Amino acid sequence: MNPNVQQQGHPAEGRFKKGDLLEALDSIRISDKFSFFSRMDIYEPRIVVNNIGRIPFPLSEAHAQRIAAEAHQAPYGRGNETIVDPTVRKTWELNPDQFQIQAPNWEQALASITLQLTAELDLRCSVHAVLHKMLLYEEGAMFRAHTDTEKIPGMFGTLVISLPSRHKGGAVVVTHQDRSFRYKTSKYEMSFAFWFSDVSHEVLPVRSGYRWVLTYNIAAGEPTDVPSADNHVEQEAIRQVMEQWSQEVQNIPRAPSPLFYLLDHKYTEANISYEGLRPIDQGVVKALRNVCPDLGFDLFLTTLNKKEIGIPKGFDYDHPSGWGNRKEFHKLDVVDYEYSLKYVFDLDGTEVASDVRWDNHNLLQEDSFSSEPDEKGWMGYMGNWGPEETHWYIESALIIIPSRGTVSFLTRTSHLLKDFDLSNVCSYLLGEKSSSAQLYEFLRSVCYKPMAPSYTLAGDTLLKALQKAVRNQHPQSLDLIMAENKHPIPLDFFPWMKVQYKSSRISAVEFERVINHALDSQITLHRKHQALLAIEDEIGGFIEDETLFEIIFSARRSYLNSDITQWYFAEDGSAFLEMTLKNGDFSYLENHVSPMVEQWIKCTPFALGFLVSLHQMEEHFRFTQDETERIFRRLARLAIHHLEVDIFTAWGAPDVETVKADTLPSSLTNLYMPPETMEAFVTSLAAMGLGRHLEQFAEKIASQYQRINGQDLHDLWVPLLQALMTILPQHNIEIREPHWMDLYQKIFNRYPLMYLGPEPQEQTLERPAVPCYCRDCNDLNAFLTDPDTEVDRFSIGKGRRQHLHEMLDEYLPECKHETERWGNPQTLVVTKAGGQAYRDVESWNERKVMVREKLEEFDQAMLHALLGPYYAEVALNSYALGSAPIVAELRRPDPNRPAGSGSRVPPPVAGVKREHSEI
Repeated sequence: MNPNVQQQGHPAEGRFKKGDLLEALDSIRISDKFSFFSRMDIYEPRIVVNNIGRIPFPLSEAHAQRIAAEAHQAPYGRGNETIVDPTVRKTWELNPDQFQIQAPNWEQALASITLQLTAELDLRCSVHAVLHKMLLYEEGAMFRAHTDTEKIPGMFGTLVISLPSRHKGGAVVVTHQDRSFRYKTSKYEMSFAFWFSDVSHEVLPVRSGYRWVLTYNIAAGEPTDVPSADNHVEQEAIRQVMEQWSQEVQNIPRAPSPLFYLLDHKYTEANISYEGLRPIDQGVVKALRNVCPDLGFDLFLTTLNKKEIGIPKGFDYDHPSGWGNRKEFHKLDVVDYEYSLKYVFDLDGTEVASDVRWDNHNLLQEDSFSSEPDEKGWMGYMGNWGPEETHWYIESALIIIPSRGTVSFLTRTSHLLKDFDLSNVCSYLLGEKSSSAQLYEFLRSVCYKPMAPSYTLAGDTLLKALQKAVRNQHPQSLDLIMAENKHPIPLDFFPWMKVQYKSSRISAVEFERVINHALDSQITLHRKHQALLAIEDEIGGFIEDETLFEIIFSARRSYLNSDITQWYFAEDGSAFLEMTLKNGDFSYLENHVSPMVEQWIKCTPFALGFLVSLHQMEEHFRFTQDETERIFRRLARLAIHHLEVDIFTAWGAPDVETVKADTLPSSLTNLYMPPETMEAFVTSLAAMGLGRHLEQFAEKIASQYQRINGQDLHDLWVPLLQALMTILPQHNIEIREPHWMDLYQKIFNRYPLMYLGPEPQEQTLERPAVPCYCRDCNDLNAFLTDPDTEVDRFSIGKGRRQHLHEMLDEYLPECKHETERWGNPQTLVVTKAGGQAYRDVESWNERKVMVREKLEEFDQAMLHALLGPYYAEVALNSYALGSAPIVAELRRPDPNRPAGSGSRVPPPVAGVKREHSEI
């Protein structure tokens, strides 16, 4: 090892200089030390071939033919197979046991060659050569491009010694990192060539004569020191300068900035990744990747953009066109410029961030953008201003940044922060590629930033953040989340935490602390109940683990004894009952739980959820049927009595997995009622024979029908009326009773008008044209003035897209225009403003179709019986069309006439089921 090279583990001396890093990286880019070729003095190894004898120099035709007779066709390896295929490899081969090298000083000559290789290639390991084969290439023989496999321990390359034999052709071509060398063995009587095993090489066809060679496997003395073409770079120089940078940033309190290194090739945003890099760029990234993790640096890939706006030099204002050919490249008198960094990718090619601010002074290379622009845009002379030309320059780059500055850099966007902007950053920091310290920095500075958090950690991201904090045993992150989190922790966290506890990856004390916090974060009793079930570990009905038992028992006891006025959902009512069954007997249900439900009976979703579960789970109780039905009848009667149709809704269900607790209803308004809960409640009443309850239910809804909005009519009440046509007959309950007919007629009287609403006026999508008459603006204006088209797409170059952007911004700022970032060229999508009125008409027509389809789902004969004289107009004509006669025909039933009377109503069927006596 060179004593002058900085060793790993020893601090680097001197100050960090960007120029030193650039020099170290550029040394990789220009390295061609992946092979070596040299003429050598003629030295006869005294080769003796079995069954032939000594082969004199130079090789004669006769001896060549005799060697071929003793040899066999050389195979090649493909995966685990060894294949003989003359179309891939055509050459004769002798194994080492078929010949001998008898010259006494040959090993000394061989050692001299390996010393020369060590010096020329700057190898830092001991080297030895092991004889592999003798090869004979006759006319037409060749070996297609391939790389060598390891044949002996520590092998890293191949040495080929070309022996004296006249031939033409048969040159060796070695290729690595876009560089190739051709070694002509026919030029010298004796020569040798070496290449690393990971270098592609081929033997071109021999045109005449015989190419005669000895091949050796070159191996390192220690297997840990095995070099290759890809890692045969000055890693020590790179490590030294990176260590200097690392020491410098440790003494800086602010977040360090990145440096940008321009790659040799340009890559699209669709194919930029480590695997997609060209070899010369991949070598640079690989060299840095070997040292950056140990020294605390992160690597990313990006595309840098530079935009220049200016007046073209040499423009002739007196010439009609300014100059002869507008498509020519013209240098600019730059009046404005802008640098942008649209996307940042990790080395796998996954997008990490977008619209990140960056400083062009952090570029390692000076004058780095090419002189010729990648795209151009043109705005001609307009009389008072112009001409104006815009140049765009694009370069692909590697981002090198101290890990301590990664979060600050990735979240330094050029726009106002939005959740969408940082979702990819969050995904990256929650993955395995980032450190716990970086996650903590993201939590502290972004998610839980005082006064103005920039990103909401909820749902899956909250789950992954907690898991990473627990898995990596990072208490700072865990404590911060527990102190600041206001969102429900996902239920998947509970079984995962149970696994951590059971496998002793977390202590009992810490497990209890974290689980209790996670339980407290749940905003519904149903989710708390599900969380407890997820960690419950019952064996024979008993929880054996003391910690689990204490957590679950204490939680359930507190929920059953606390004020239940915070539970608003049908699922909470069901969960409340299930917890009761685990903790008490019938006396507890009747004397403790039932009075609590009575106190909260005005919360209809909760009450109905409790009652539905009480009926559905009756067979699993340890109580008698009479006991449970007694409680059900009393609570159901109270629930119906206090039912108010305008305090709950069947649409707009809250996302209880991510919503904050303080956004839940603070009073009994706008509560969510699942349609299936209402249907199940009516089914329970019918199944238990509670006819009087059903009559009171129908009368209650009918008395409040004018308070039901159109959406709930469509989502809740009309579907319920359809279900009743099946539910009631199944339980021998007559649906054509006056109270049911009154309810049907009132609901159907209100439904079409409230759900459809007033018919909106037809709108046009015609918009004014922009005052430009270039080819692209002509296409744009054709779209803008089209009265029937809301969206159009323009697949044009960047400069032309930019021109349309600018025209729309100036003359129709209300129009939406965005670029789809795929395809070549990319596509500008323009959406006209004012399309909402146009969409209102479409929405109204869609609702009209939905009304008709909803009606068609009903049993028409039964509907005819229930609606009586209103059926024809409502069900077949005006109702389905949403036209004016609805108002005239769907009048409110005459209050002086018994509901449901009319000649068309069939008489009720016999055998009406009666209810039990009520308490």
